[in-house]
Amino acid sequence: MIEAPPEHKQYANMAGIVSLSGQPLDFGFEWPDSMMPLSKDYTAVERAVAECVYAGCETVWIVCNKDIQPLVKYRIGDYAEDPAYVSRKFAVNPRDHKKEVPIFYVSVHPNDRFRRDSLGWGVLYGALSAYYTTKQISKWVVPEKFYAAFPYGVYDPSIL
Repeated sequence: MIEAPPEHKQYANMAGIVSLSGQPLDFGFEWPDSMMPLSKDYTAVERAVAECVYAGCETVWIVCNKDIQPLVKYRIGDYAEDPAYVSRKFAVNPRDHKKEVPIFYVSVHPNDRFRRDSLGWGVLYGALSAYYTTKQISKWVVPEKFYAAFPYGVYDPSIL
């Protein structure tokens, strides 16, 4: 069997990390800053999750504090649909070809909550949590690459 050159290797497992931890931006609203609306029925954290899915992530890991985790989980849900499979024009039944990308929620460790509380540390903690959690399941689902998406970017994620 002929194997592809290393530069053309397709990575089977890429995990997307969305960090919602960190110091507040002090906009003065009742909701967290990562839940800032960008458009009608579209928030900043939803844009970050869409960015991970458009980038080709197999899983998305959201790192947030326990106090906002129920609100984020209610808004986002447990999975996102892969946009590559949503608009299949030549499929007989497009519903059979949709792919769901699971979303996992990770709480910031209590020792790190007020000491190492930043977006960067949240990305590192999410990557470690994703690696060690999937390593306990099987060696075939361990992520080989990580993609970090931040909720404070304002652009169309479909350009990825």
